[in-house]
Amino acid sequence: MKKASTALAALLALATPALAQSKLDQAWQKALDQIVKGKPDEAVKTMTKAAADSGAEGQVALGRLYERIGGDEGLTQAQAAYNQARTAGKGNAEVLAAVANFTLRKGAAKDALAIANEAVAA
Repeated sequence: MKKASTALAALLALATPALAQSKLDQAWQKALDQIVKGKPDEAVKTMTKAAADSGAEGQVALGRLYERIGGDEGLTQAQAAYNQARTAGKGNAEVLAAVANFTLRKGAAKDALAIANEAVAA
């Protein structure tokens, strides 16, 4: 009985990060559907809620959503989301790579290179 409960506890511990990612993926899909239906404000609400529970990866997803929405306000909000992701994701190479990619497209190449080097070091 003790072995079974230990195995169950280990399985739950391994499944928890996968469930969190799954929730973020589900929120992303829902937000994209809302954009297609012409409801960008609802899409932002959906991703903002999911991003709050998902840390740096959530902020990257929120930044990508704002990029899809576009416009000056969308890009400004995307920059803010990427900045939060960079702060929350110190040492996370994937997060830093996403931030560097956005910075290369919308900011100074010098800044993007510095973030990319930070991602490589991570």
